[in-house]
Amino acid sequence: MAASSSQSALRIASGGGAYARLDLTHSLYPGRRWAEIVFGLGSTISEAKDKIYKHTGTSPENMQVYLCFPAGCEEGGGGGSFLLASPTMTLGEAGCVDGCRLHIVDTSREEKTSGAGGAGSEGNGSIDGDLVAKYVMDDEVYDKRPNTMRKFLSKLQQERPDLCEKKQGKESHSKDVSSSTSMTAEEEEKMWISQLEEARAKFKLGDRCRITAGDRRGSIAYVGPRPSMNRREIWIGIALDEPVGSTDGTDRKKGRTAEKGVTTRLFECNGEKYGEFGRLDEVEVGDFPPLDPFDLLDEI
Repeated sequence: MAASSSQSALRIASGGGAYARLDLTHSLYPGRRWAEIVFGLGSTISEAKDKIYKHTGTSPENMQVYLCFPAGCEEGGGGGSFLLASPTMTLGEAGCVDGCRLHIVDTSREEKTSGAGGAGSEGNGSIDGDLVAKYVMDDEVYDKRPNTMRKFLSKLQQERPDLCEKKQGKESHSKDVSSSTSMTAEEEEKMWISQLEEARAKFKLGDRCRITAGDRRGSIAYVGPRPSMNRREIWIGIALDEPVGSTDGTDRKKGRTAEKGVTTRLFECNGEKYGEFGRLDEVEVGDFPPLDPFDLLDEI
């Protein structure tokens, strides 16, 4: 308690000149922690987000920041966390001290939250489910995505109307879709091969790319299905420049079958967490050179 009181006194006496060393965790990088990043206590939440962007790649407009207090911290009432919602509030006014943690939630993609590990959890850096509203994609956003089931069925209805017979008196889109007859195995195979060839023409092996969520960069190393997914879906495998991924280039079969637990190597990368899989609309090909680590040096 004495140490905490002295830190509070330091903030009052020094104003914007005081600082604190804060750890960072991120919703997109479970298990990763940026340790002891120096923040000025006079910095506003908006300014802190600009600095966090340099470390994590999440843009400030897509960022929610939660202040997590360590156990026994006087300012946090012995622990706990809350959302830093006001852009003009300073870190000092929020009660930041050495040992606190800032947890970042990237709102640009759907979050799979769980009440088991909250923002106050030191283990995985996740966030409480009741702190973040469940993401629901509206029709306008869904219609902008490529290769959706809705677009596939619309194209099929135009090219092969004989395969799409609507039920009488059924007006809803879902009921119309359910009334369409199934494609033959040969037609499904041709459609799958066509989609795969189109994807491989756009995402060529060796091309530089980035995963839009988090600006993780690397090179295209694989284009095709994943054994762990029980349906035909095209994935992009990326060999990352930095160990910020979720795989080493392998994929593990899931399900209650004889193949359960079988690991398949789909592409080569530099090792553990140097690989990642992304869907077609999550990967952007272009001139994306490796990020310079010296651009991320702290200014104290």
